[in-house]
Amino acid sequence: QRHRWLCGYVISVCLPVPSRMDDKVEGSKPVEVKPAARVQWAPIKIPLYRRLQTLGALTWISIFLFLGPATILFFAVLLITEYYFISWLYLAYLVYDWNTPVSGGRRNEWIRSWSVWRWFRDYFPITMIKTAELPADNNYIFVCHPHGVLPAAAFACLSTNALDFYGTFPGLKPFLLTLRENYYVPGFREIFMASGATAATSDNIDSLLSRQGKGNVLGLIVGGAQEALNTREDEIELILKNRKGFIKKALVHGAHLVPVFTFGENEIYTQIPNPKGSWLRTIQDSFQHYFGLAPVLFLGRGVFQYNFGILPKRKYLYFVVGEPIQVEVNPNPTHEDVDLLHAEYTKQLMELYENNKMKYSRNPNIPLIIT
Repeated sequence: QRHRWLCGYVISVCLPVPSRMDDKVEGSKPVEVKPAARVQWAPIKIPLYRRLQTLGALTWISIFLFLGPATILFFAVLLITEYYFISWLYLAYLVYDWNTPVSGGRRNEWIRSWSVWRWFRDYFPITMIKTAELPADNNYIFVCHPHGVLPAAAFACLSTNALDFYGTFPGLKPFLLTLRENYYVPGFREIFMASGATAATSDNIDSLLSRQGKGNVLGLIVGGAQEALNTREDEIELILKNRKGFIKKALVHGAHLVPVFTFGENEIYTQIPNPKGSWLRTIQDSFQHYFGLAPVLFLGRGVFQYNFGILPKRKYLYFVVGEPIQVEVNPNPTHEDVDLLHAEYTKQLMELYENNKMKYSRNPNIPLIIT
């Protein structure tokens, strides 16, 4: 009996892997586990489509966590083999391609249309809700909230064709804008740019909103890394009060602002407790200050059990696209102009949340806090 318990414990620790309802399907029952093991195993009899959905989620998180380090390791190993020249060729390519992420990026519709993204969409599942028409003769800034640990819905809706963005918003082309530092990472930068993502630099935003014509949609997750550190399942804290750069860009280029809120985004991972002032939060804030990236420590579920791991939990995600705020071109906006539009945007965002929380939130009593 002791040996069986020990084997079960060792296996559970070694497997990457939490939500208790994740793989329950009609006609199946969760595997009963002895209390001593404390591991809830996924059912053995799960339809193929559910396995494919899990593969889709695993692909997504693996790209974010492992593709960069794996690529670096691969080319480092090649340096000590007879194929070392491949590493030097890739390095030369990086130098040549260094500014592509700040020049509009390089999307690949074939990669955006991979079947794995549809499996990823259905894993949660993710739904995109359109609340208003967006004419293609304007440019738009989709201001997305909240960031979450990793913005799953924004990626699926803006960086893949799984949600049929082109069909939902005819004539519009989406770009997900992220930190410039993301494009320093070999391997990851290629797949990320191919998905339509590009760098959130001032010059790049100017290029997308002016020199590349109309019909562009810039997806900005303005809360950024700092907001990721505030991710909680029982509250939604948005970093917005002092984020006004996107307001100024909208005024300068006459890009219409569109508030976007994803219900469920904060629930797909559980963040290790890091209250402000704790030693963990101090380290995270310092790292984020110097490197721009937030070292978020989180728990999800695993491939074969539900207690821990890197996979997100299966939670319904609703990517609700609000009504556009009309913005007139103002080449030299004053502080008052920026503050006025920022206040209007904040008001529209709050209304979007209040008007939709009863339909799409698992807990409509969760407070929306703007800091």
